[in-house]
Amino acid sequence: FEGIISPDLSVCRDDPLYLQGWNTFRNRTLAYFFSRQGYKVIPNIRFAAKNSYPFCFDGIESNKPVCVSTLGVLASKEDRKSFKEGFAEMLKRLCPSTVIIYGQMPPDIFGEYQAFGVSFMQFFTDAQKAKKRGGV
Repeated sequence: FEGIISPDLSVCRDDPLYLQGWNTFRNRTLAYFFSRQGYKVIPNIRFAAKNSYPFCFDGIESNKPVCVSTLGVLASKEDRKSFKEGFAEMLKRLCPSTVIIYGQMPPDIFGEYQAFGVSFMQFFTDAQKAKKRGGV
């Protein structure tokens, strides 16, 4: 394979801030380890509420591909709002060349960015694939 996406260690809004920071640290540490082993690593970006912004984008190069998962972060109205705000902040701070999305891409969140030319690459979850085949 040509590269890997760094581990997806959740940063949930209702988790204590120290745990959000710890998971971000572990994500970056593993990404660094894999890169030192010679792998091309695409960072998996996880963010929660605004109080996670001071650390959740740290250590990520601008103008490079990033990955964002929508699994488990779009369930409630509050979750969607928080994700939409964090996603906008990530785009502003990192200016990624491509955003790999693992999961859903609701138009109310991603549509405006697609219209402005942000490059997306979507990968479906197994549940999404099964639903498309009529299995769920």
